[in-house]
Amino acid sequence: MKNALVLIKVLILSAAILTQTSCFEDSLNKTPVEIDTAYNHTISAFGTNYYTVTIPATGNYTVSLTNCDTDLSWELYDGTTDALLWDQDDSSSNDDEIYGTTVPAGTYTLVVEEWDDIPSSYTLQVYTGLPSK
Repeated sequence: MKNALVLIKVLILSAAILTQTSCFEDSLNKTPVEIDTAYNHTISAFGTNYYTVTIPATGNYTVSLTNCDTDLSWELYDGTTDALLWDQDDSSSNDDEIYGTTVPAGTYTLVVEEWDDIPSSYTLQVYTGLPSK
């Protein structure tokens, strides 16, 4: 099922590129995420939650998705071009999904997806610095 959902996403992204429209239209309800603030959220079965993140200055940042009840993943897209910059899905379990790297200043779309067909709660945080080992 996960492979079918990934294929559908690739087809949608391809269609958006061919028609040169945004994959994330302004009409989508994107929740703003502030840097260095933790948010407790819920997601529906096979759901997708959209966020907007503004990175104030080029530097090291980490996206942290923790306390997951089911298998969740996240993707970070450039807010201007909709190009996929990072994605994180280490396993098919409810493990934490944490990744950090250098990010240029700008506005980004962060997408969280649920893969187990079970509603879930989770904690989302984008913070300055890289994850501790």
